[in-house]
Amino acid sequence: MVTNNKVCENCGTVFRSRHGNQRYCSRSCWVRTPYIEYYTDSFIRRKRASKALQRSGAVPKPCEICYIDHGTIAHHQDYAKPLVVNWLCVSCHRKVHSSVNELRKIVA
Repeated sequence: MVTNNKVCENCGTVFRSRHGNQRYCSRSCWVRTPYIEYYTDSFIRRKRASKALQRSGAVPKPCEICYIDHGTIAHHQDYAKPLVVNWLCVSCHRKVHSSVNELRKIVA
């Protein structure tokens, strides 16, 4: 006979799983845990920088690389300076991040 006993990832209680992929003993444990995983240091810094930019009333400008004048987003090089941004379209923003990741691979 197969037992479906699992250990809750949040509180450590042993429980009987109704589904094969169940990770928490109750809904209350499930609700509490994602915040621990989700709110990392980098997430908090990005969120604070984004809020500071919104409060400043900054108006999006054309992409600094390809000069498209709509659909630009703010790219922060340093989250400690939330109002210093480069305005990039989604395509160029992806390219900037992929080139940064490539440089990290080379250096590491």
